Amino acid sequence: MNSPRHILVLFIDGLGCGIDDPTINPCCFSPHFFRHFRDDAPRQLAAGEYVTGLDANLDLPGLPQSATGQTALFTGVNAAKVLGRHLSGFPNQKLRDIIREHSILKWFAERGHKAAFLNAFHPPFFDYNPHDIIGHLSATSVTNLVAGLPFFGLDDLKDGRALYQDISGDGLREKGFAAPITSPEKAGEIIGRQAQHYH
Repeated sequence: MNSPRHILVLFIDGLGCGIDDPTINPCCFSPHFFRHFRDDAPRQLAAGEYVTGLDANLDLPGLPQSATGQTALFTGVNAAKVLGRHLSGFPNQKLRDIIREHSILKWFAERGHKAAFLNAFHPPFFDYNPHDIIGHLSATSVTNLVAGLPFFGLDDLKDGRALYQDISGDGLREKGFAAPITSPEKAGEIIGRQAQHYH
C-alpha cells in the first residue's frame, strides 16, 4: 500500500530569487538552495522533491504585485495578463471570479482530498462573515474561502495547528494578543506535523 502523497506550498509574499549576486541578494548565500529556482527546468533534489522557479512578471512589464501574483500561483491562470496589468493589494471582482473557478484548494477539496491554509487569523477577523468582507481579503484568503475550508484562529496557533503570517508571532504580540514565540525551527516542526493530516 502506498503512503499518501503530500503537497506543501510555502509561499512568502515579496520574496524573489533575484540575481545571482551575493553582495545584494541574501538568497545567494549558502546553502544555495534558492539557486535551484534559477534553472531553466525543474530540478530534482536529493530527497526526491522537485523545485522550479517562476517568473513573477507573468510576461507583462511592470512590477509584480500581490493580488495578480497570488491569484496566478493559486489558480494557474495568468491573472496579470487577464487584467492587462499587475494589481496590488486585494483581488478585484475579476480576480475573485478566477479564484472561485480555479482555486487549487477548491480543486483538491472537490476531489476528496484534505487541504488547509495554515495561516492563523486574529479575533477581529472572526467578527465578520468572510463573504461580507471578501473585498478586503488577500488572494490566499479568498482561495481558502471559496474552497469552503475553515480559517484557523489563535487557539489553533497556541495549540500548534497554525502559524501567524509573520511566522514568529511578533506581529500579534505587538497588537496585544497573547501569542507564542515561534522560532523558525518550531515553525518547521508545526508545518511538517500538520502536513501529515492533509493529503
